[in-house]
Amino acid sequence: MRANETRLNKLLAETDRKFTIPIYQRKYSWTEKQCLTLWEDIKKLSETLPNAGHFIGSIVCYQLNDEDMPGVIKEKIVIDGQQRLTTLSLIMLAMIRNYEKKGEEGERIAKSIKRQYILNEEFTGEDRYKLVPTYEDKDTYFAIINETENELQNYSKQMLDNFNLFCDLLSDDTKVLEKIYSGINKLDLVYIVLSKTQDNPQLIFESMNSTGMLLSQGDLLRNFLLLDVDTNEQNELYEKYWKPIELDFGHDDYVEKFDYFLRDYLTMLEHKTVKLDMGYEEFKDYYEDSGISKKEMLIDLRRYSKYYSRIYRCIDNDTELNNLWREIKIQRMDVANPFLIKVYSDYEEAQENHTFELSKADFI
Repeated sequence: MRANETRLNKLLAETDRKFTIPIYQRKYSWTEKQCLTLWEDIKKLSETLPNAGHFIGSIVCYQLNDEDMPGVIKEKIVIDGQQRLTTLSLIMLAMIRNYEKKGEEGERIAKSIKRQYILNEEFTGEDRYKLVPTYEDKDTYFAIINETENELQNYSKQMLDNFNLFCDLLSDDTKVLEKIYSGINKLDLVYIVLSKTQDNPQLIFESMNSTGMLLSQGDLLRNFLLLDVDTNEQNELYEKYWKPIELDFGHDDYVEKFDYFLRDYLTMLEHKTVKLDMGYEEFKDYYEDSGISKKEMLIDLRRYSKYYSRIYRCIDNDTELNNLWREIKIQRMDVANPFLIKVYSDYEEAQENHTFELSKADFI
């Protein structure tokens, strides 16, 4: 592990470095309130002495290859700090957009900001970008850089809203632009780089959570199952299993409901009551004792999340079953969920295998 205190502008100035938000990280989610807090800090910082700084926390990464090869992009996988790093990049993109409206001198400054903070101009593809957000956000982020965001049909609403917020705050005012640029150049952070061969990124991720990072049991579990897997396999497992789990729950319910599902899933497996805030720790113990692969575990989670979401969201394609799920929801019989998802699995398995072990009438 290497930890250094540095300035944001120095960190991003290197022309052969990109920061990738891995596919298993949660999407960009800073609200207007958090953005405005950072904005005010930057404004205040611009009024301090030239050498003054403002500490904005840490950025923790690991690199896939311990050897830095000349002419090859140095990819850093961001474990912690993606929300701050993304928000600061959106501020700089809003600055670029406003400076570009100010004639030749403004365009010169805009190009300078883009070269220092946003692009690795000598590279192509995703290596061209100093920041590559996670799967659900990167198309919107790249479109903002290329000024094509208005052409997007599916976009990251939070990211685009915050970019537009910063554009409005700057509002073509040269003095405000200069203040924000000055403040950003005074931002200090601790940059921590882990070696995947020598450090354990998952343990470090967990230790950050134990000191106050507001991560759900689902966040921890997703990272546990995907963090140390080869990148290609990581993408495959996410697309085939974890993303469908998120879709099962629905965008609005996933954050709130997944922890309850994990508790009920483990209760079903272990035949004992599992505390809501201990789901992740219980899952790790169960996984270590199970002897199965992470892929097999994801397949199993996907199977039961499907039943769970049909029950609590009442979205079963079978009308008779859906009516029963509505009745159970009205009666608030959540305590029965571990039993219900198990018997649902038995019923569907019987249907798939064309056996009579559990008929629909018996299930009902």
